[in-house]
Amino acid sequence: RVGSGAGRTATDEILEELRGIETIEQDLLAVQTEDARAKAVANERYQYALTLIGILLLGLSAWATILVRRALAAEAEARRMLQRTASSDEMTGLSNRRGFMDALHRSVARSSDGRKELAYAIFDIDRFKSINDTYGHAAGDAVIAEVARRAVATFRARDLVGRIGGEEFGVILPAANQAEAMEACARMRAAIEAEPIMIDGKSIGVTVSVGVSQLHREETVESLMARADHALYEAKNSGRNVVRLAA
Repeated sequence: RVGSGAGRTATDEILEELRGIETIEQDLLAVQTEDARAKAVANERYQYALTLIGILLLGLSAWATILVRRALAAEAEARRMLQRTASSDEMTGLSNRRGFMDALHRSVARSSDGRKELAYAIFDIDRFKSINDTYGHAAGDAVIAEVARRAVATFRARDLVGRIGGEEFGVILPAANQAEAMEACARMRAAIEAEPIMIDGKSIGVTVSVGVSQLHREETVESLMARADHALYEAKNSGRNVVRLAA
């Protein structure tokens, strides 16, 4: 166009067209820039959303962990309660016969080699049937509970007192020789006799008879208990309210 004449005019027209093309390109660039900015904002929001979701998931995971731990702790406590209930006497709170026998078997197993001393005692309430007949079974239950309380109070913390029958109790005395076991049982007998038990305004005098046996080397639980039973029988026959040591 320049070569055909009117060169300046042709050059101006070409420049004008180039400016038009430049304007279009700038508009396109602006549109692309705005689009890119919008996409960047959307991506940023998306990242924020992902971060928030991640935080929420972590929180839910932590809360779920807490709930699971609480559930496991509750289950473990429920099992302990069931075991405690299964091995405890409801009236006295002492070990029942099952729990006491389990403990006695364990104690004998630990001491059967003779290196650790172990004593066992059995005692029952003297003339308990007369108490029931005179004052009623509710009073008899109250007497059993109070005898259990006084017995526990006189023995060492490591000694185990259990209710193994109606008015019959057993005591495991670990690391106790004959003299110590006899002294502890005499102290318990005296504490029970010392004060009458008051029930509904009635004063009930209560005594107990006690049989004590010392574990022999390699002796069985059955033999240990049988010797203590025999000593208790002797205590009953010698007038009650006494402590007797098994041969």
